[in-house]
Amino acid sequence: MSIFTGNFSMELKRPIDEKTWDIIADTEFDKTNRIWFETKSGKKVAFIKEDVLDKIRAKIEEGAKIVQHVNIEKAKALCWCLDVIDKYIAESEE
Repeated sequence: MSIFTGNFSMELKRPIDEKTWDIIADTEFDKTNRIWFETKSGKKVAFIKEDVLDKIRAKIEEGAKIVQHVNIEKAKALCWCLDVIDKYIAESEE
């Protein structure tokens, strides 16, 4: 997976309809997993889609199931990771 971090510009030669612009701008965030910006005061802010956290959580759960029979300490550490994700999701919904 490559992540484009540079700048680009494009010139449109003819008017485009709203549907085409929505695809170009990814207005539904179908292909955008993370958004970051800097506030006026210089604070850096980043947002990721909740489904990205769901995917991370699923991988951690999968890992916890695999290691639970081998190393209980690793399984506990992975469960702690799940608790952290759940905590921040709950806080973001308040």
